Amino acid sequence: MMSLKNGGADNRYRFSGGDDLRPYNVSASFILQGVHMTLVHHYNDTLNFVLKDSMKPSIKPLGATLDAFSISQIAGAYCDDGQNYKNLVGFVKGLNMKYTETTMAGCPKPT
Repeated sequence: MMSLKNGGADNRYRFSGGDDLRPYNVSASFILQGVHMTLVHHYNDTLNFVLKDSMKPSIKPLGATLDAFSISQIAGAYCDDGQNYKNLVGFVKGLNMKYTETTMAGCPKPT
């Protein structure tokens, strides 16, 4: 959340809101939403994050899973050269943490 509030690595991320889900005994710990402004400072894309804690009682932390999704705020963002992917990977790389990327939906990786 702090990275969104601080603008992220390129200072074009903004925090929109979020919630702590831990009191509700559900599979996710936190949900967050933010906005990323494109390089030309003309388009905004909405980012949604679900953070799932991988800790188990009496065992040291195993890490966490971050499910993330980005969607353009304009219709017709076809052929955007992967901007929504760039929004997500730029944010995660800016955290300076070890991560493993898994695509669950969307375009396949280039061959």
